[in-house]
Amino acid sequence: MPRSDAPAGRGQRLAPDLTAQAHAIYRSLTGEDCAAIVLRSARMRARTAGHYRCADGKHLIVLSARYLEQASSAQREDLLRHELAHYHLAEKGHPRAGHGPLFRALQREWGFERFPDRELMRRIAAASPRLRHLYLCPAGHEHWLTRHPGRKAVSCAICAQRYDRRHRLRYSGTSARR
Repeated sequence: MPRSDAPAGRGQRLAPDLTAQAHAIYRSLTGEDCAAIVLRSARMRARTAGHYRCADGKHLIVLSARYLEQASSAQREDLLRHELAHYHLAEKGHPRAGHGPLFRALQREWGFERFPDRELMRRIAAASPRLRHLYLCPAGHEHWLTRHPGRKAVSCAICAQRYDRRHRLRYSGTSARR
């Protein structure tokens, strides 16, 4: 059963129904118990249906709320199988297997092919506004970036070819873009 002490991030909620479904699928595929907890995320990127991670010894499968709302039950089950394959490989000592040969072999063994449904992912991405972040240089040049540069300092490329702290960009806000 899902534990209430699972580290849910911002915009993530426990999904007990999906956790129970994931446990049933995993037991039917392997005959073993599953320790993964399924979370539903309202903040997941539009082009991501789900991901698996292990945080503080807790196995988490995070699924996109947008994808779950628009997917059929068969598509939701395929998504769970996909993330359970990542969980299974991590449990068997291959946490960095990614989508490589081990993953593809397990995918064939478990009977699911290409995932996720690319057309459904395109529809979700098209319906989701993309945020653009406005940065200003001291000389007044505007730079619209689709991602934050993180903690990395960035300077104006118009004013200086290399990083120059005198032309460091200042964050000014966001705008939704279609």
